[in-house]
Amino acid sequence: MATVVPDPQTASGVGGEVQLRTPSFAAMLGYSPYGFLVQNVIGGLYIHPPSSHFTLTFGRDSIVDTQLSYSGLRDMGSRSPTYVGNYWGGVVTNSGELQLSFGNEKSGWYIQGGGQYLTGRHVQSNKRIDGDAGAYWAVWHRPEYGSLTLGLNFFGMHYDNNVRYFTYGHGGYFSPQAYMLAGIPFTFNGHHGTKFRYRITGSLGMQAFEEDSVPYYPLDLALQSARKNPWYPSQTSVGGNYSLDAEGSYAIAEHWYVGGDLNFNNSRNYASSNVNFFVRYLFRPQPQVENGPTGLFPVQGLRPLRVP
Repeated sequence: MATVVPDPQTASGVGGEVQLRTPSFAAMLGYSPYGFLVQNVIGGLYIHPPSSHFTLTFGRDSIVDTQLSYSGLRDMGSRSPTYVGNYWGGVVTNSGELQLSFGNEKSGWYIQGGGQYLTGRHVQSNKRIDGDAGAYWAVWHRPEYGSLTLGLNFFGMHYDNNVRYFTYGHGGYFSPQAYMLAGIPFTFNGHHGTKFRYRITGSLGMQAFEEDSVPYYPLDLALQSARKNPWYPSQTSVGGNYSLDAEGSYAIAEHWYVGGDLNFNNSRNYASSNVNFFVRYLFRPQPQVENGPTGLFPVQGLRPLRVP
């Protein structure tokens, strides 16, 4: 029944991806973790012609908001001696995005628009449109310490369907019918000598979102009726927004880096935090010189061909 709390479920598996990036083109191909209830092929393309002001991005990726959206869940109440039970989730987004940007290291502005089509196993299909615009200015630079950049940013998105809940047919990911965010982002790139490099990025601002009232079982009308037609309530929220990301890397030898990263934010409809560490070995030796390799890589997204 919808009011019964199910037993906890866990998910584990091994996935992988191959990525390659040059200044004008990038490609990625991978697979979500083998061992999940729902598995998907993922991939992406990045196109930025030399000397152009536009960037095209196409992607197919997992939604990692929750266990349901990422790996899928099993309906334990549908199990029997001869049936392992229904399972649903494992949402993937198929997206396309165009960004225009103008500027240099001192100042600039950008505007972006994109769309997504989201599907999952026995999850109501969804569509999303979003837009982003902003500007930035370099406000402080000291070669012996680093540089600070400040900006303004406005972001909005819309989903056709609210499927953020966890009953059969929902996807377990944040999908409001209206979401707006206005913030003041900042970035500080710093270093201590030639071995330790770090980056701190964040934003302070306001966010607002609105979600429609939706049925417990959007794909199963008979089940919805048998449960006396329960609905999740609509919701409107307005509040402050914060985000902080920090990462650092220290070169302990020509081939070796150690470091870590942390993240705190309350974007969307929940607060989250995580801390990670890494040990990296690079096949080619990295010279420790001013403006040389940093040892820092994007946690997500397409990796550069050259070591940054």
